[in-house]
Amino acid sequence: AYQVVLTEAQAQAYFGTQPPATLLNETLLYSDTLTFTITGIVQPPPYRTDLHFTEFLSFSTFQAIPQYREGFDEVNWGSTSSSSQTWLKLKEGYPLASLNVQLDSLFEVAVGFTEDPGFTQHFEAQSLADIHFSTEYGIFSGSRPTANRQSLLVMASVALALLLIAIFNFVNLETAQSVNKSKEVGVRKVLGGHRSDLMGRFLTDSLLVTGIAVIISVPLAALGLQYFEEFLPEPVSLPYQSPYFWGFLIALLLVVGIMAGAYPTWVVASFQPIKALKNRYNTAGSSGGSARLRRLLIGFQFAFSQLLIVGTLAVVFQLDFLMSKDLGLDKEGIVHLYTPWQGAVQDRDRLLNTLQKESLVQDVSIQRFALIQRGWNTQVVEYQQGEEIQDLSVNTNGGDTTFLSFYNLPLSAGRMYASSEQSQEVVINETMAQNLGFELAADALGFPLDFGDDDVWTVVGIMPDIHFQSLHKNIEPMMLNYTPEGRALAMRVPLDDRMETAMDMLEGHWSEVYPENSFNPVFMDETVRRFYQNERQMSTLASVATVIAVLISCLGLFGLISFSVVQRSKEMGIRKVLGASIANISQLLSREFLLLIGLSFLVATPLAYWFISQWMADFAFQLSIGWWVYGLGGILSATVALVTISAKVWQASRTNPIESLRNE
Repeated sequence: AYQVVLTEAQAQAYFGTQPPATLLNETLLYSDTLTFTITGIVQPPPYRTDLHFTEFLSFSTFQAIPQYREGFDEVNWGSTSSSSQTWLKLKEGYPLASLNVQLDSLFEVAVGFTEDPGFTQHFEAQSLADIHFSTEYGIFSGSRPTANRQSLLVMASVALALLLIAIFNFVNLETAQSVNKSKEVGVRKVLGGHRSDLMGRFLTDSLLVTGIAVIISVPLAALGLQYFEEFLPEPVSLPYQSPYFWGFLIALLLVVGIMAGAYPTWVVASFQPIKALKNRYNTAGSSGGSARLRRLLIGFQFAFSQLLIVGTLAVVFQLDFLMSKDLGLDKEGIVHLYTPWQGAVQDRDRLLNTLQKESLVQDVSIQRFALIQRGWNTQVVEYQQGEEIQDLSVNTNGGDTTFLSFYNLPLSAGRMYASSEQSQEVVINETMAQNLGFELAADALGFPLDFGDDDVWTVVGIMPDIHFQSLHKNIEPMMLNYTPEGRALAMRVPLDDRMETAMDMLEGHWSEVYPENSFNPVFMDETVRRFYQNERQMSTLASVATVIAVLISCLGLFGLISFSVVQRSKEMGIRKVLGASIANISQLLSREFLLLIGLSFLVATPLAYWFISQWMADFAFQLSIGWWVYGLGGILSATVALVTISAKVWQASRTNPIESLRNE
């Protein structure tokens, strides 16, 4: 009687490689007792989406099933459940603000007004673009991370910085090599060539080089994406079928080709034919406007590189701080098994009793859900403060009476709640006590909390503050109560060489009790790691980008120092004849570049400080980045540059001066 529609991926998970058409009218057994008929198979959407789904059941089906109908509140417009969403498609140009005004009127009809003056509700529509980045509403059930706008902006900025460094390198090397084209320009101009013709010819060369680079970049990008798949939240591939992709590549070719080739082309085309034919531009690489521009671009390159170095160090250090921060409880070896939703309590207790007898299971506790997790249930409680009624949003959890002792958490004051739902007792954290207006948390003992409809609970215990959410957030008010129907089984297993045996044992017992449900253990330390998935991805990508940026900068620097050596070869020969040492020659050639790197450090440091401050603002708990980190970035940049310079300078300084002076 019940029907279900599956996605292709879920159908494959259930039935293997059977053709989708053969699965129609096949049956599935849910919760060990409910038979559903497959009426359709859905293909994956042809685009990336925030709507993740595996199977479709109608609300009417939920309401028709007795064990699901009890407590089913998904179609109640007054419910604050985030497991049910209403989607609207607006006419083009219709303002969201106007919709929200209409929703206020709809609220009056669908829900009405509460008689409680201290508690208000209203509808508010949110655009999908906002929800995509919202950590509060974008994950709905709390099971999936959302896109991080800040991380995307940082990565886009890094990509742009790498592109600019490459463009600066091209401009530098082309203007430095322009002296080699001076005679060609002189001959062409004497033979009647116009400046526009020359600019077109050299700009075409620039576009050709850029085109070759774009062609090479496509397969390299495809290979790179395969490497970075494990660092990305979702698989990413190049959209070869999309016309926008090829349009972007063409636009990139034109923009980069023109940006990189415009100035060198203008410099070459502006040569005067007489000077060019007399080789009067043989010092173009070491003086004049071109040289000043090259110095400026070199400075920018190393400023970008130092910015990336310092930024990457900050991300790595902050990530290490997040992962090593004491959360206030022992999370090692804790595993949660979530029994089927609305499953029989008897089955859960049978599994619980079995696990309690296993020597590899050190402790077991019944909980509503894990003490540390991404998404929490929240409730609004009311309390008396003076003459006024105040309300407070509270994160709620619960379980049996071993909840806190399982995590080795002692009470700060009071006692644990009683093992009776009728007692209506709660344990709160110290932050909640402070939010209720108590300077001393222990003074909150015996304080009444009103959940509406005369549902009053009493504070009987105070627990210490722990970090039960990501360190992006401050510690928030939290409350625990007796919840015997909790569907999560929390257990502690050994982390030594017995762990694999323990997990096999857990899976075996799970399969005996829930043969129709897959075994999906949730490790608490892995949950904490997932809190900082964006930061780990950013750390990896930023590290790779930094290496690439430094490598590109050094290649450009090596090219320029090589050109400088050629341009000043006779000067170096004369100096060596007059007694200059290798150290003197090295100092002569490297001094200018090291000065530029020093100036780039002065530019990069305040920029790095600002960017790091902006990024760190996303964390309620953050590491203080000392000035030595900025200094280390400058030292690393200078060291790499000095090694690059020294390699060429050492080779040049050992050249016999006769080789450079024999034509004089």
